[in-house]
Amino acid sequence: RRIKFLKVKFPLVEEERIIPKELPVFDPLDDELMFPIPFDAQGTSYRFSRAMHIRLIKAALELPIPAFFHAVSGAKEGGRGCVCLISLAQEEEENQEDVTPYLVQVVCAGRGEIKEIIQTFPFARAKIVEIQDTNEEESNDDSLQRETFEALRQVAALSTRIENRGPFAQAATARLEALEASLVRLQEEELEILANGGLRASLTRRRERAGFFLLTHLTPSFHVACQALCTTNGNERLKLFRDFLTNLRADLAARAALDSLQPQSSQDDSSITLNPNQFLEYWWSPSDGWWEARISAVIPNEPGFYDVDFLDGERPIRLQLDSTTRARWRLLQPPGERQNNKRKSRGGADLLFGDDISSTSNTIDDDDD
Repeated sequence: RRIKFLKVKFPLVEEERIIPKELPVFDPLDDELMFPIPFDAQGTSYRFSRAMHIRLIKAALELPIPAFFHAVSGAKEGGRGCVCLISLAQEEEENQEDVTPYLVQVVCAGRGEIKEIIQTFPFARAKIVEIQDTNEEESNDDSLQRETFEALRQVAALSTRIENRGPFAQAATARLEALEASLVRLQEEELEILANGGLRASLTRRRERAGFFLLTHLTPSFHVACQALCTTNGNERLKLFRDFLTNLRADLAARAALDSLQPQSSQDDSSITLNPNQFLEYWWSPSDGWWEARISAVIPNEPGFYDVDFLDGERPIRLQLDSTTRARWRLLQPPGERQNNKRKSRGGADLLFGDDISSTSNTIDDDDD
């Protein structure tokens, strides 16, 4: 059977990719599994353990260019998502499960939409078409983009200000400088686009690049990330991130004001000592409030740092719990004496440059719960 190919290109990647037009479709069903972010060579890891998904990956590996389609809005006609190029696939070693899981590393080649479902068993296979932003209802007004990026800078500054009160200060400052450098590069690329193309087409492309730049540098909710990926309206995407950043800015401003009322402690942080299996509540954000957690490990030779389990079945997060962060955590009585309040996820709208964001793996596990 002759295989037809399709060219796709992601807004932040200059290289154009060639992919088969017909691809196996990975539908995570009701699981909110994040699609490949960031959209670069770093890639995203999946751990497939369901028999259906393993057959899907084996079929994808048989293609001339190994790839599959991650449908974030459903495996149906009109469903949108990411084209995932497989860079590495191997069976998990030393596994005792009945079905040996596959570990798969992918990079995002571009956005796509399901044009036609051509197979439903044992997994979906579909004809994919590329999607890009359109210039419908676009205006020449750049005020929304300027407002959104100004909010990004303010959020970054507030986040750095908060982290500067603890041992993350140097790393936070470096990340702020890296963000500013990325913003400068984005602006230079926009000027190049303006020099090489018509104003109308340039506005559409610039807004698309700006929106996906924000998606790669922020950690919005899964719902917002999916909306940003699937829309083809650049202004709509910018509005999503403007609203997200506006709420986050208010959250961080309140937190910074609270921190400013508590002077830096002159005592050694080691004076506050926590132990494994102690329970506490951790302040996540005004919308999420306080969340129950348990100390799972004390970090050797790093006073004030602990691995914290939020009781959600995910990996523990390494947090700073000492006098400099005392406003964000409080000890709890034993579980039997109060109500449990488990976090649903650990992504969410926290510090832009928080340690939990930078240390969380991109690995996705689709095990049945």
